Amino acid sequence: MVAWEFCLLVSPFSLQDGGTPAVFWGLVICPLAMIPMYCSLAEVASMSPTAGGQYHWVSELAPPRFQKGLSYSVGWLIAMGWQTFLCGISYEAASLILGLTTLNFPTYNIQAWHETLLTIGIVAFCTFFNIFLAVRLPLVEALVLLLHVAGVFIVIIPLWVMAPRGNAYDTIINFTSSGGWWNDALASTIGMVPTIGLLIGYDCSVHLSEETEDASWTIPQVLLAAVGSNTVMLLAVGITYIFCLGDLDSVLNTSTYQPVIQVLFNTTQNHAGTTIITLVIIIILLSACVGQVATASRQLWSFARDR
Repeated sequence: MVAWEFCLLVSPFSLQDGGTPAVFWGLVICPLAMIPMYCSLAEVASMSPTAGGQYHWVSELAPPRFQKGLSYSVGWLIAMGWQTFLCGISYEAASLILGLTTLNFPTYNIQAWHETLLTIGIVAFCTFFNIFLAVRLPLVEALVLLLHVAGVFIVIIPLWVMAPRGNAYDTIINFTSSGGWWNDALASTIGMVPTIGLLIGYDCSVHLSEETEDASWTIPQVLLAAVGSNTVMLLAVGITYIFCLGDLDSVLNTSTYQPVIQVLFNTTQNHAGTTIITLVIIIILLSACVGQVATASRQLWSFARDR
């Protein structure tokens, strides 16, 4: 699953409502809030590894008189949540592709329907991959895992070397608001929400339990290892990004509609360099979409199997 990549994409919501401090404190709170939840999921996954995941556990562990209603509700929430998450990541990938197009071809104007069609195309491609090329999924995931780790350095090293540095007070303490809220405290609280939830989706491995050898031992290890390693990468990229952001207003008002592209271009002053770094992010996002189709399909299949 993506973490640091998604931080670069959702951070504009926090930057608009709260500024860089909203991103920073959201990043600090995120692992404190999410890691205990994943420890709990790992524990129940070790007891009952099943593709159904949460709705199955609710059915087993909830008080008897509430089991059926709660399990049914959780099942639908998880099934719809994964499909919604797939559309969200696909949309972000589409937006990055069109943002790159604008960077390299300034006369191009992004249209909303272009984003919609490209999002649908990405979802269709990922569905096609899972139907006809599913046997290649482990190989693709392994290769993209290497790119996911290497991508951290591909992003942060240019920022460390070439980007301007923000001072600690403005970056961590000086909350701002340009989103139209009447109160900076309210705006900042709302702005932290996207970054607090950046470590979502790592329960995807749970829904592949029935295809995993020794799942009661393997799945909890994979779950906690993924969350732990991605927490480190998320903090490294997220904190570097906000300290090397430059002028916030110009970044938020970029013609590419993607602040991360503008930050990378301001740093490298090079279209090719910005394009290559952004393409790394896009490839990882596309791979995540393929994995999300796999997860969503197993979740829905399990729900149907259990009637």
